[in-house]
Amino acid sequence: RSKAASDASKTNAELFPIGGVVPLMEQGRFQQLVKVVFAVKKELDMSKPVHLFGCGHPMLFALAVFMGCDIFDSSSYAKFASRDSLMFTWGTRKLDDLEVLPSEFSAAPDISIKELKTMEAGKRQQIIAMHNLIVSFTEIRRVKQAIHEGTLWELVENRLRNSPALMKVFEVLKKERKWLSK
Repeated sequence: RSKAASDASKTNAELFPIGGVVPLMEQGRFQQLVKVVFAVKKELDMSKPVHLFGCGHPMLFALAVFMGCDIFDSSSYAKFASRDSLMFTWGTRKLDDLEVLPSEFSAAPDISIKELKTMEAGKRQQIIAMHNLIVSFTEIRRVKQAIHEGTLWELVENRLRNSPALMKVFEVLKKERKWLSK
């Protein structure tokens, strides 16, 4: 990946992609994800935007931006919904595992957890997909505001503390702090 990034930087590309990382995200291998992004970013022309393909979970948006990724995309909001999984900035929860709807659930504010669990699958998944999109776009706005305020690191730190797998990312960030400070 480093060599490919170095070669790509010698082209006239307007945007650089980082791909092939979805399996790392799906398996919760966030340390490896961060190592991959840094290996690529170190070899790229820093003046050009970077697209982190498949990064669609809101718990990763602040980290992706902190590492220098400018664009990310995914259909995970719909994929998660098709499995009755709700996305949050603090992780993912299966609908069946929820006793109450978290306060972040605003896609159908007047619906009860019981109603959501018993409704027709297609309608339920549509509501969950809308929830997942709302959480995603809200987090993107939160990241933009943190950049504006100069508090992106604090947001990243908060997000990393939400999961043992994400906590391990601190080790990689510590090793890369000299490069990050550039």
